[in-house]
Amino acid sequence: MQMKVMSRQKLLMTGLFLLVMFVLSGCGQESTGTQANEDAETDAEAADARIVVDSPAIAHYMAIFDVPLVGIPTTDRPLPEEYEGLPEIGIAVKPNIEKIVSLEPDLFIGDKVLAQFSKEQVESKGIETLYLDNSSYDSVFDSILEVGELLGKPEVAEEFIAEQRAEEEQLLAQAEALKGKKVALLMGTAESYQLATKNSYLGSILKKIGVDNVADEVGDTDQEYVTFTKESLVAANPDYILALAHGGDPEQVEASFKDEFASTIWDDTTAKQEDQIHYIDSEQYPVTGSVYNVQILEKIVNLLERGIEDGNEQ
Repeated sequence: MQMKVMSRQKLLMTGLFLLVMFVLSGCGQESTGTQANEDAETDAEAADARIVVDSPAIAHYMAIFDVPLVGIPTTDRPLPEEYEGLPEIGIAVKPNIEKIVSLEPDLFIGDKVLAQFSKEQVESKGIETLYLDNSSYDSVFDSILEVGELLGKPEVAEEFIAEQRAEEEQLLAQAEALKGKKVALLMGTAESYQLATKNSYLGSILKKIGVDNVADEVGDTDQEYVTFTKESLVAANPDYILALAHGGDPEQVEASFKDEFASTIWDDTTAKQEDQIHYIDSEQYPVTGSVYNVQILEKIVNLLERGIEDGNEQ
């Protein structure tokens, strides 16, 4: 298999796959039937796999595959019903390593952006880890495929994604008239904000829709968010401004944004003239991806197309 040229990532995935399949298949029991029987045994013994996850997004991924967990994050966000009441491992940015170890997991699956808070400590305890990329619209689907391959259930991932892509296609057809429109997506508060680029999760959705993201006028960057002067943003003259409250009290942040956009400096922008400044928050418009990918796409399309969120006028 030319192992010498296999990348470190492929080696890791191969090792994780063998580990999980070893556990799921009863740790090396002798084969006593056809391949179909072996697959049935693997499915029946899936409850033996001990997997811990560090975020609600990852928990929802696992629910797609009907995989049991032994540990979940401490969170006020909704989790799949089947995982409610399981042992909690603490919040993602401060996991309880002792608790994780006590659950004797075979695999710890986390969000890539949170790896800095757990990877080194978890691996030092001899626990395999896998971190998934949820930073963009398409990376969510890649992560679901990755989990499907790891669990030996790629067909489940493919079916889920096919359904999502079909909905996506309809939404993008609906949004055809938005192509070429200029959008500025601000995150933070009116006193201190940044513009979301195509490298951010919501920015990747704007790119998917086909609008022109004002943040991309700064040139090529690998950053998710960039600073921008007020004067430059006014000069860019966006057709839409989405002011995203992320952090702090959403109502206070929205009030701060509204005070800012009441200033006459914005009067000549198309967004203000056409009443297309929308105030949104990260509860409804998250900054990382999840299984609700297409629903977020739909919300943004509706917001830009008709100024509607969840069926209500803005």
